[in-house]
Amino acid sequence: MTILAAVYNVALILFIALHLAVGGALTFGVGIYAGIYLSQNYQIPRVDEPKVLWEKIQSTMEQYRKPPPSGDK
Repeated sequence: MTILAAVYNVALILFIALHLAVGGALTFGVGIYAGIYLSQNYQIPRVDEPKVLWEKIQSTMEQYRKPPPSGDK
């Protein structure tokens, strides 16, 4: 591998890493801004605590659970 190819590969890796970091930060910033805007201008209910959400998920799963197979074929 020549020095030029190695430099190119390092530059490419740095470019991709920087692109992903900037894109991620930009997406995060837009999400925060949108959340603040919606929270200030619309009546959005608060999200329940994780324990309450998990209990709701479990009760919904129990409601739609299939009965166990009878064993006879």
